[in-house]
Amino acid sequence: MKTDFQTFAEDTHRCAMALLHNAAYILKELPAIDLPDPLRSEVIRLCEVWVGIKHDLLGTLGDLAETLRKTPTEAEAIDRHCGTIQSILGEIFEPTDATVRAMMNASRQNPDYSLASLLIVESAGNVLGSIPAALSS
Repeated sequence: MKTDFQTFAEDTHRCAMALLHNAAYILKELPAIDLPDPLRSEVIRLCEVWVGIKHDLLGTLGDLAETLRKTPTEAEAIDRHCGTIQSILGEIFEPTDATVRAMMNASRQNPDYSLASLLIVESAGNVLGSIPAALSS
């Protein structure tokens, strides 16, 4: 039977991997998509944010695992690590929302950007869809 911490850690890891995979997918597809440089730069920055958040999540998960291994009853330290993970997850929303809005506005103004908008919106949906499981664990 899984503990709550195991489920929390697995969900958080799954979210971290969603961040990485979606950022990598966007960066792979981006060169083939017509997009003005300011928007392209914003998309690249979002991918960098996602990868940075993935690193922060995995680092904090490692700290949590180490705490659980050394002192599994140290509730304060465990709660601190879990709170840090939840705060890190919260950092996904603002930059993702800003980039999605920018892409949607651009595609409304110029239908040539619709493909780029779809790429970002779909990837953002994948990322955001992976968050609730980690937060509710």
